[in-house]
Amino acid sequence: MITSSIMLCADRVIRDAQSNSISVINIFEEIKPEGLPLFISRFMVFVLLKRKTDEDPSKIRCKLRIAIGSNNLLEHVLNIDFQDKKRNRTIVNIGGLVIPSSGILETSIWLDERMLNTFQVEIREPRRTKVVTHK
Repeated sequence: MITSSIMLCADRVIRDAQSNSISVINIFEEIKPEGLPLFISRFMVFVLLKRKTDEDPSKIRCKLRIAIGSNNLLEHVLNIDFQDKKRNRTIVNIGGLVIPSSGILETSIWLDERMLNTFQVEIREPRRTKVVTHK
């Protein structure tokens, strides 16, 4: 059975070429925008997938979904190849994401109709600015 033990969204996810280690910078937990809609210029997703046995397929097609409420913002098919390994680390770089409203931004990964993992980010209401006039 294919499972996912880690999923997160961040400003940057970096794989070091020499050590093959993963670094994550600025994990999105909560966003307090100045206004809406909000444009996030760099939005990256990291997913760690695992195969339980060698009988699990080495190549799978997953679906990455990003939604806020019932509004699907992005849906993308990921072709994942475990090769001869039990784990797969997938990094998805989304070169710009428009958030139309406040609410819970949910990024999820699906295998067929089964959700493997999800990561939620709260998009807060825009800050209210006070207008001060001087006479």
